This record gives sequence, C-alpha cells and structure tokens, in this order.
Amino acid sequence: MIPEIEWAECLEPGRMLEALGSTLSLRKKLLFGLACCRRVGFLLTDERASRALTLVERFADGQIGPDDLAAAQPKVRAAVEDASFERWRAEADTDFSTHPADSAAAAVEVAVYAVAALFDESASGHAPRTLDFEWAVGRTPHEHAASAARLWAEALSWRAYSPRQGEVRVSRYHRLGATAGRWALWSEEEAQVRLLREVVGPPDRPAVSAWLSEPVVGLTRAIYSKGGWGVLPVLADALEEAGCIDARLLAHCRERLGHIRGCWVIDLLLGRV
Repeated sequence: MIPEIEWAECLEPGRMLEALGSTLSLRKKLLFGLACCRRVGFLLTDERASRALTLVERFADGQIGPDDLAAAQPKVRAAVEDASFERWRAEADTDFSTHPADSAAAAVEVAVYAVAALFDESASGHAPRTLDFEWAVGRTPHEHAASAARLWAEALSWRAYSPRQGEVRVSRYHRLGATAGRWALWSEEEAQVRLLREVVGPPDRPAVSAWLSEPVVGLTRAIYSKGGWGVLPVLADALEEAGCIDARLLAHCRERLGHIRGCWVIDLLLGRV
C-alpha cells in the first residue's frame, strides 16, 4: 500500500492501482473504471456502449449476475467493431492523412474500447472478450478513457486551426495537436486520481460503528440508493451529532463536488467493500 503522504500526492492512477493490488475489490475497481468511462461519455454515441456501462454498474452493485453480462456480450462486441470500422472509414475518406475527422473518429473508437475493457473486467471468465485487438489488450479502462480524451483534444485543436485553402501545414497541426493532447491527457489523469481517491479513501480509514445512529444509517442508505450526493453535508451534521470527530471524514462529506457511486465514506458507513 502507498504510504498516506505519497497516496495524497501521487498523480499517476496506474501506479496507485498497482500499489493497491489485490486489496482493491472488484466492485471498487469497476466503479472507478465506470467513472473514468463516464468522463468521456459524450463520445459514446452508440447506445450499446452506454447500455454496457449501465450493466457494469448494476453488476457491481449485485443487481445482475454474470449470465446477464454474457447475454449482452455480442452487442458490446458489435459496438467495438462498428467503432473501429467508422474510424477506418474516416481515415479512408481523408486519404489516410492527418485530419480532424480521423482524430474525432479515433476518440470515439477508443472511448468504446474503454467501455469494452471495463465490460471484459466485469464478465471475465463468464463471456468471451469483447476487446481482443492486439494493441488494445492489456490496457485498462482508465488508460483507454484518457487516450480518448487526448484524441478528442487533438481533433478540436485541428478544427481551431484553419490554414488557407490548398495550404497544408501538417507539422503545425502535429505541434498543436500534440500540445493539446498532452494537456488533455494530464488533465484526465489528474481527474482519474481524484476519482480513485474518492473510491478508495485514505489508507487509515476510521472505525465508524460508534457513529451508526438511526439518522446516519437512514441518510446513508438514501444517498446511496438515489445518488443524492448533495445531501452529504447533511450527513456530516448527522455524524457530528452521533459523536463523529474524524476531520477527514466530515470534510469529505462537506465537499460539494466530485462524489460518485463508491464514495469511500458512504461505503464505509454501509459496510461495502
């Protein structure tokens, strides 16, 4: 496990996941991947990919089983194949040259890859892989999601640059695209680190059994079932009334933004892992 100080300062989601290793439950891992995929959800125009995310969330919460995922596998696989074909067609339409349409199609393709990689983690051992392209295998959902954000930033940077008709400035495009892509990648990884901390919490989480009053338990269950993250400050007040003096836990509840399903405080109070 990463020491607490280093955990709070690390900016590499892959390194953090590696350090957590088997201590991170499949449920937590799936919910983290789900949040990463939803950050690039605007690229998921294929309903089959969006539906796959819903299935993963329900599976992580125990609402559906492996058989349900296996039944959905052909549709997720078809979404991957269609996204790859659209990307190839965009390349062909631009004579396989650098072009915003190609970068945009690649962003969509890789966003679907992120969903497929997450689906495969959920259905592992129960359904054939949906993502078996050589270069894509072995990459995690959060890595695909970050790559999708980078590609989309490159596409936008090219669209913002309009050379005179007939003028080709591929080198300038590459500079603009590379710069925008790097910033987007760093920004996405920083956001992913925040999501991972949101799901995992600090290394030395407090014991909470003494604070599980009826109002605390009722509020916590309501927040989890309805996704009512805006009520977390009210939960902080209820925890204080129950005797909670843990500053980090209370501060986390009073943060207005950044909460997702798998929030470490909610899970801790509900006994979820």
